[in-house]
Amino acid sequence: MNKCRRGPLYLGDIEDYKGSCHVMCPWHSYMFDLATGKNEIGLRQEVYQVKVEMGNVYVKYHSELSLKPYDEETGRVTFSNDEGKPDTTNYR
Repeated sequence: MNKCRRGPLYLGDIEDYKGSCHVMCPWHSYMFDLATGKNEIGLRQEVYQVKVEMGNVYVKYHSELSLKPYDEETGRVTFSNDEGKPDTTNYR
């Protein structure tokens, strides 16, 4: 859960709204249920299981496993092709 169409939900306040925890979009004031990702006007955000162990935060996220190096600046996985030449694939 990160954006409310364009608003930054990570900057939103977490509040008790109608008996459950919601995050409020600081730009649009939309309220999203933290458990379901739903709001009252039909918008929906992705939600993930989160746990905290010994000061570490773990987020359960489903994605394809890649063992290739990832360059955070370019958003690309870099590897050598069959000819030994650098090859890039965009995974954004």
